[in-house]
Amino acid sequence: SLDEFASELGWRYAAARQIPLARLEAPFTEFSSAQAFVAYGESLAAVQMIHDRYGDDPLLDLLRALRQGQSMAQALQSVLRLSYPEMERELAAYLAHRYGR
Repeated sequence: SLDEFASELGWRYAAARQIPLARLEAPFTEFSSAQAFVAYGESLAAVQMIHDRYGDDPLLDLLRALRQGQSMAQALQSVLRLSYPEMERELAAYLAHRYGR
C-alpha cells in the first residue's frame, strides 16, 4: 500500500528530492535497492493519485495509449493534459494533502 512509502515520499517531495518521473521509464534494475524502493513508491503514488483525482477511466486510457506506442510523457499529455513537471507538482500536492506535509 502507498502508506508503506509515506514517510520516504513525504520528505522527498517536500524537499524536491524525488526521482524525476521521466527517470521512472527506465528499468528499475538500473537503480540501487534504496532508489528502487523510492521508484516503486513514486510509481504507486502516481497511479493512486491519478485514480483518486481522475478515476478509473483515465488509468485505462493511459494504458491504451501506452499499448498504442506512446511514451509515458506523451500518454500523460494526451490523456490527462499534463506534462511531467505538472504531474510532479500534482503528485507533490497530493502527497502533502494525504500525509500532511
